[in-house]
Amino acid sequence: MKIAINALSARFGGGLSYIKNLLENLSKIDSTNDYIIFMNPENCGKIKLESQNFKIVVPNFPGKAVIRRTLWEQIILPVLLKRYGVDILFSPGCISPLFMPKKCSLVVMAQNMAPFSPELLELYPFSLRKLRFCILRILYPVFVRKADMFIAISWENLEKLPHQPEKYMIVYHGRDELFRAVNRKLARKFLFLHYEIDNKFILYVSNIAKYKKQVEVIEAYKMALDRGDLDSVDLLLAGIKIESDYYQEVMNTIHELELEKHVRYLGQVPQMDLPFFYSAASLFVFASICENCPNILIEALAFNAPILSSDRPPMPEICGSAAYYFDPDDPRELADAIRQGLRDKNLRYGLYLMSQDNSRQFSWEITAKETLGAFEEVYKDLVNS
Repeated sequence: MKIAINALSARFGGGLSYIKNLLENLSKIDSTNDYIIFMNPENCGKIKLESQNFKIVVPNFPGKAVIRRTLWEQIILPVLLKRYGVDILFSPGCISPLFMPKKCSLVVMAQNMAPFSPELLELYPFSLRKLRFCILRILYPVFVRKADMFIAISWENLEKLPHQPEKYMIVYHGRDELFRAVNRKLARKFLFLHYEIDNKFILYVSNIAKYKKQVEVIEAYKMALDRGDLDSVDLLLAGIKIESDYYQEVMNTIHELELEKHVRYLGQVPQMDLPFFYSAASLFVFASICENCPNILIEALAFNAPILSSDRPPMPEICGSAAYYFDPDDPRELADAIRQGLRDKNLRYGLYLMSQDNSRQFSWEITAKETLGAFEEVYKDLVNS
């Protein structure tokens, strides 16, 4: 098989993490098929491929604008697919050429579920971003129905998008082998030396965005603090500032509630340092209202951290019984969950045991094998057609 992967939509965050881990693991298990990866130039050096049958191609179009990328995907990409003799195009970002070359099958994935979340869309006033979501809400079903295979990354993902019967697979994201528990004492020593963190802490790792509900988490923390539920336990926020206005709202909330001594924004924590944070955390909070297959929760499961999670799907699908769930729109409910999580040793131990069990199902090697299986199934149909 000759497989092309359009990775242009993966620029940062979960999308880039998925492409990096998928490609690195595919290169370990598949030295037979040929792969052509269309990728942004700034991400080429972030992926280590172990096999010579993987070729990275950087498109000749300027900038990162969505319109330019879309024009390239519709006009230039079909020409390149024909020139390279590609059998299968895999589009993790879902958007694909409307007119595919003959004898070239299409496999798609839809990683962004924001266009299908009315709750999320209500948070944002009309803007170019909201207009983009509305356009994607129309386009995604077109490409999913057109595809020879739809790879869904959760049941929630599958249910939201109409697809061809029997032309789908559910393939969960995996977790990096780097993410293994570190001795708690060593983790706390590392954090003190490198980040001057001495107190116990509640951890929330996620991009700073309105639908991630950092403000509500801070308000819940303040309620728990005022009730005397916290004994020298701080709140640490880590993640990329993807919404500047909301970041300012987060910082203003910290100031207005006089929490500067208790709540700290760390920015983007290096991937190599995250295991120390997960291992040392007293509780891990995840308050997002819209996800698809959240890598951050999978990482937290790998460290057996006591997880307090949003009750919005697909979080219960990913964590199962390994999390204590709360309504992310209700700070009081999260404050109660924090009190329960910090005071109830039996609850924490139960979450720890369930995390050990649940985390085993998530592996990038499994993700790569199942994705390759999807390619092989589509190729078999192509050859027999």
